[in-house]
Formats: sequence, C-alpha cells, structure tokens
Amino acid sequence: MVLSLARMGSAMKSAQFIVVSLMMLAQNLNAANMADTVKESGITGGIVVHLDCGDGKDTASMLLNDSYLVHGLDTDAANIAKAKEFIRSKNLYGKVSVAQYDGKTLPYGDSMVNLIVASGDVSVDQAELMRVLAPLGAMIVNGRKTVKPWPAEIGDWPQYMNKADNNAVAMDSVAGPRVFSSGLTGQDGAVRTWQFQW
Repeated sequence: MVLSLARMGSAMKSAQFIVVSLMMLAQNLNAANMADTVKESGITGGIVVHLDCGDGKDTASMLLNDSYLVHGLDTDAANIAKAKEFIRSKNLYGKVSVAQYDGKTLPYGDSMVNLIVASGDVSVDQAELMRVLAPLGAMIVNGRKTVKPWPAEIGDWPQYMNKADNNAVAMDSVAGPRVFSSGLTGQDGAVRTWQFQW
C-alpha cells in the first residue's frame, strides 16, 4: 500500500511536470506564431500595432528587425505594467513599447500604421482600424488578413518627376501641408495624441 502511494505521488509529479512543460511550449509557440504572423503579412517595416498585448511577450516577439517599431495596446493597466517590465528586461524598450487605451479609439493619426495584429476579439470598430492603417497596410484579426486599398485620391509617382513628361505635379487631392502626429502616455496611463501642421 505504501509503495503504491509513493508511485502515485511520483506519477502526479510527472504529470505536473508535463503540464507545466506543455504550458511553456504553448507560450513559446504563440510567440513564434506572432513573429510568423508579421513575416507572413508581407509588411517589411514600419509601425506594427498589437491589440490586447497582455504581458508583452508576444508583442516583443513581433520585432523582427530594426525596420519595425512595435506598439502594444491593452485596456488593462496590470497587463501594461507586466508588459513594460518584460520589454525592459529584454532591453527592447524604445523599439517595442506598450500603452493603455480605452479599447475603442486608437492613439494614432490617420494612415499612420503599417500592420495591426489581434489574436482575439477586437472591441475597436472596423472603421477606426481602417482609419489608422496606411494605404496598402494590413490588418490581421483572428488569422484573417485585410489590406487597405490604395485610395483613388492619392496619385502615384512611378518615377522621380512623377510621370514621363517630367512634370512634378500630380493629380493628388490628398496632398497638403505636412501634418505631424505626436503622442505620449501620461502618469495616469492615458494616451494623448495631437496633430499639428508645419
């Protein structure tokens, strides 16, 4: 009887070890999946936004090289604190950052983000997601990829002086004065953005 209890205890410890190992493997696979998601998106650089970033591990894995800036957003202040701690521990802060948001409004100017990734349900309205995406930018939500089309209002410049006639004038109705967007996260955790013309 004592021997069988010892065997059961040993079997329970083995089972616990297997469960913990599987959980760690699942976390590593999820981080690898997020990096693969960025690779498979076709976006080769720019601003990458990870919605509902959680503890920041998946967000940090999305930084493939120096041509990307990765920004994680979450509505939970505790998640943001964990994510900041993790990102700093990996010495990635700056190239990867996180901020709290309200779950509805994204803290970016129009057509500013190259890739948005979300692995769960998204509380942000589709119109808001498309507002911040740059033309030809991609959004991957629950494995479904959507690419923002190139607007007809924006002309294309196939060569240095626009077209073959070397006329540096385009039929672009969107062009205007330079508009800069800036933002910061206050001590209260709220993200504040503003735009100004120059």
